[in-house]
Amino acid sequence: MNADAVEAMRPGRVMLAPYLLIPLVLSGLWGPIDSVGAFAWQYLEIFLVTTAVAGSVQLSLVFALPKLGGLRPLAFWIAMTAIVIASTIVGSELGSQAMALVSEYEVAQVRSGILRVALVVALVMTMISATVHTLTAEIRYAERAALQAELRALQARTDPHFLFNSLNTVAALIEEDPVKAVDVLERFSDLFRYALEGDGPTVPLREEVRAVTDYLRVEEMRLAERLAYDITIDADCEEVLVPRFMLQPLVENAVRHGIAPRTSGGHIEVRATGEADHIVVEVSDDGGGDGTATAGNGVALQELTQRLKLLYGDKGRLKTEGSAAGFRVSVRIPR
Repeated sequence: MNADAVEAMRPGRVMLAPYLLIPLVLSGLWGPIDSVGAFAWQYLEIFLVTTAVAGSVQLSLVFALPKLGGLRPLAFWIAMTAIVIASTIVGSELGSQAMALVSEYEVAQVRSGILRVALVVALVMTMISATVHTLTAEIRYAERAALQAELRALQARTDPHFLFNSLNTVAALIEEDPVKAVDVLERFSDLFRYALEGDGPTVPLREEVRAVTDYLRVEEMRLAERLAYDITIDADCEEVLVPRFMLQPLVENAVRHGIAPRTSGGHIEVRATGEADHIVVEVSDDGGGDGTATAGNGVALQELTQRLKLLYGDKGRLKTEGSAAGFRVSVRIPR
């Protein structure tokens, strides 16, 4: 069964079917019916009991099942049984009172019949709710596994891209200044360690900032006074989890396509500001032109957009702004 099928079975959709079908079946099995009118009246009485019991059981399980997921199997079934029994008793009492409003019988006279109906309804609703809960949990697990696999695939493309460009920087410096090349290699070792030792798709923003600071210091050695930069991070943003290797490709794009091609160089600013439910991380440069060249070939932006969508859905967003004043990338990350 796929996710769409399970979604269709959730409360308010196919879960309404038992409310209508159970009274129909029980009315046919209850006993001989003299007329269509008598059948309809009996259906109404059983429908009232079914609605009260099924609603009570369903609502109880909808709220309880997610909270019971962490229990061991025995404790789970004990708790679930207790919840079903309690909600069945409450539902049958509500159904009895509703039935008393339309029935010619005294509630005491038909209480045993009401309890039989309540037990059937409770059993059916429990089986349906437990099945939907199990299938939903399995689908969510499969979705998380697929998400992790796709993130690993994207990360595998991101890290080699960074390492390849880093080695090119060292190669260029070997001819220009061998001493600086050695210093660069030492700094790159920290960046390589960050790239290779990460074991998750997200890291605290402070770790991203530390890595991108090392990268900018290396580029500063290569470009000297042609590169200036500022990093400003709000204190309440430092521990927010962000996509691993989010900042470095953005800053690398700014350096290589916005600053390095210009004889006069330029300035890069990295800024993170916090809001109540999200943070905004910006990387901007003052490279000339209309911003098209500054964006590079767009691979880094495309892959980061994919990763944001996989990790945060619609809550993670990337926006670019290019003008004669430079290029800016803004990334919104939910807290």
